[in-house]
Amino acid sequence: MSRIRKTIAIDGSGLLNNRGISTYISNLVLGISSAHHQYRILLICPAGVSKGRLIETGNNFYIKKFVYINQPIWEYVILPLVAWINGAKMIHYTGNTGGVLLPRILNIKTIVTIHDVSYFKQNILMPDPKNLYQKIGKIYRRYNTPKIAKYSQAVITVSKFAKNDIVSELMISKKKVHITYNSISRSYLSDVDYSVKKNNILIVSGDSPQKNLKYCLQCLNKIKKYIIGWKIQIIGVSSVASDIPVEVIGTVGSELMLDYYNKAKIVLIPSLYESFSLPVIEGMARGAIVVAANRGAIPEITCGNAILYDPKDCNMQIKALKEAVIYSNNILQSNTYDSAVYAKRFNTERQGSLTLKVYEDVFDSQC
Repeated sequence: MSRIRKTIAIDGSGLLNNRGISTYISNLVLGISSAHHQYRILLICPAGVSKGRLIETGNNFYIKKFVYINQPIWEYVILPLVAWINGAKMIHYTGNTGGVLLPRILNIKTIVTIHDVSYFKQNILMPDPKNLYQKIGKIYRRYNTPKIAKYSQAVITVSKFAKNDIVSELMISKKKVHITYNSISRSYLSDVDYSVKKNNILIVSGDSPQKNLKYCLQCLNKIKKYIIGWKIQIIGVSSVASDIPVEVIGTVGSELMLDYYNKAKIVLIPSLYESFSLPVIEGMARGAIVVAANRGAIPEITCGNAILYDPKDCNMQIKALKEAVIYSNNILQSNTYDSAVYAKRFNTERQGSLTLKVYEDVFDSQC
C-alpha cells in the first residue's frame, strides 16, 4: 500500500519581488520538485504573480493563486484558509514573517524562513523607511518575526552566522533553527567560457548604507591609476556619486545578470552585513575572482575561495583588489576553477533536500 501524501503549503507571496526572496522561493521549489519525497506540495501565491515566475513542476506539485491585499492579511488569513481548504497539514512561510493565530486554530503546523534579523539591530547602518508603506513594513516585521519564530515548530535560515544572529535577537532555542544554505539558479552551474572575460570589476550592491557602496568607491578612487583599462560596473542602484568613471546598470533580470557575471573578471562585494550573499556564490560559479568583505556570513560561505578584506579599511580594500588584478593577469581559469567547482555545491537539489529533512522532522515531532 502506498503511503498517504501529506500536503505542505509553501508561501509564494515573495514571488511578487524582483530578487532575494523570489529567488529563494523559486530555487526552493525546483529543489523540492527534483527530490524523491512523499509529500503533496502546494505553492500558494498572489494572483498578481506573472506566469513567468511560476515554476514548472512534477505531478506531486500544485499551484494555487489567490487575491493579495497586503502581507498581514495574506499571512494571517488568506494563506492559512487556502492551505486548510486544500488539506495542508503544514505551512512554510518563506519571508521572515507569518500568521500565528489561524494556523493554530486550524491545527496546521508552521515553519518560517527568517533570512536575517538586521531590522532589529541599532548598530547596523540600516536606511530609514522612505515612505509610509516601508515604515509599516518595518513595524510589522519587528512585531511579527519574534512571534512566528516562537510559535512555529521550526525556523529555517541560510547560514550559521544568521542562525546565531536569530538565536541572539529573538531569544529562541538553537535546536529550533535549521540551516539550509541558499542556492543559485541552475543556469549558473554550466561550464564557464573564460574567453568572454573582460577587464570588468562588477560591484553588486544596493542603496542601503549596509551595502557600503559610497565608502567602497572612495577607496577605488585612491587606486584609479592601478586599474586603468578596467571598467567598473555597478548593479543594484540607479545612480551614484563617484569621482571615478563607473557604469551604473541599475536593477536587472536574472538572465542579464548572468551575462554581466560571465564577462566580469572580478566581482566586488563591500557589504557590512550579509546573512548569506548570493552574488558572492554567483560570481564564483561564473569564474570571477571574488573580492568581498570579511563581515557577516561571507567568510563562512566562501570557505577560503575568495579574497576577503575589512570593508572599513581602504588600505585593505586596495591590497585585496591589487591581488585580484595580479591574479587576473595570469591564466584566469587556473585561479578560479576550484572556486567555480566549490560554488556548485550551492545547488537547488541540496537546498530542496535539506528543507525536506526539516519538513520530515517537524511531522515526526510530537509538538
